[in-house]
Amino acid sequence: MSITNYYKSRLRRYIDCMPRCCIFGKVYSEHINLCRQAEEGLIDIENYQRRALSEILKNALTTVPFYRKNYSINVGNISEDNSYEILERFDYLDKATIMASPNDFVSERYKVESLLTKASGGSTGQGIKLFYDRRELGIERAYVESPWYRLGFKPWSLLIQANINTLRAYEETPFGYGLRRIYLSCHHITPKWIPHVIKTLCRIKPLFLHGYPSVWMKVAQEFHIAGLKLPVKGVLLCSEQVFPDQVSLLQEVFGPVSVGYGLSEKAAIAFGELKNNDIKYRLMPTYSYTENIESQYGIPEIVGTNLFVKTMPLIRYKTQDLGIINDSEIISLDGRIQEVLITKNGNCVSGKNVTIDPFFWDYVDAYQFVQNKPGALEIHIVCKNCYNKHTEEILLKKQIDRMGSLFDIQIVHEEKISKTKAGKQRQVISNIK
Repeated sequence: MSITNYYKSRLRRYIDCMPRCCIFGKVYSEHINLCRQAEEGLIDIENYQRRALSEILKNALTTVPFYRKNYSINVGNISEDNSYEILERFDYLDKATIMASPNDFVSERYKVESLLTKASGGSTGQGIKLFYDRRELGIERAYVESPWYRLGFKPWSLLIQANINTLRAYEETPFGYGLRRIYLSCHHITPKWIPHVIKTLCRIKPLFLHGYPSVWMKVAQEFHIAGLKLPVKGVLLCSEQVFPDQVSLLQEVFGPVSVGYGLSEKAAIAFGELKNNDIKYRLMPTYSYTENIESQYGIPEIVGTNLFVKTMPLIRYKTQDLGIINDSEIISLDGRIQEVLITKNGNCVSGKNVTIDPFFWDYVDAYQFVQNKPGALEIHIVCKNCYNKHTEEILLKKQIDRMGSLFDIQIVHEEKISKTKAGKQRQVISNIK
């Protein structure tokens, strides 16, 4: 570990469990309260959005080079009363436009070199370089953590985290330790290390599990196979697509599950719960103004405009996420545009509609759906030791029964399923341009 990373690691041990007001100031508590008021119906959402939008649009048109250059809108005519109508005069913004000149989207009120930076995850392509300040970081954290409080979360709760920030060298042990945070490396969820992971979790008895669904799903499977359970106050999932059967298993092994939906670009944020064998996502309307447009596949795409970002405002940003918005709820979050699959009849379906039979988990360590040509679907699998020819025949038949009317299906054996640079597991890959 480099000296820089060593001190970053030591600093994080203390920051993670400090009171949020000490780190972010009053904006954190202000927006925690705002989330609660919105949830309890104590805020007129339309008035709040109109007021926030008018400020965002004025700021963008007067201080952001991209908008000033491309739009001749009289700022003096923008008010709370017409902010929705003014917003409609903006074109939809795509990732390629931002990537071409990210600095043109930064407000001139800020010095670029003084801002914090990060790249969006880029799990299905190249990421975007993003700029923000500490105020916006505090507000973002408030929206991420607000739903957790309903499950009993406190900043000092014993929490195990597994995401891009917890990756460790494979020859090291799976866990890193902070004061009230434990960091589980996504690279260590393998047959070599999983017994150590299960033993450590049973000994530690955390209150919360947080991170990638693919990590905690694999851990839950191993607990289930061993006939064990690990009751926690909440499993807080983020950054990857989640399926109802996965949430069901996580609930059975661990307890309540909260599914987070969001983007580094801050275009929308929502939290989902399993209801009637489907995951219902509730948007936070004080975070962003969201719209639907029809994608090139005929499936509604989510478009968002953040209501508090002034350093790098992205207006009417096309998220490339598919889902129908209705009354601050995403009725169907259908995955990414890049995961749309083509059936034997030439129809387009969301990758969310292809699912694995639960029987797979007894014989397969990992899987991934891959489409290389229309109408054909490969299931790439990493087998367990108990896997045999008879098992494969059963697995293939079950999947053909499920999806044979849509795709010609075959099973492909792999030594491992590759992950993104961020350590995420992509469930669906389409290689059709």
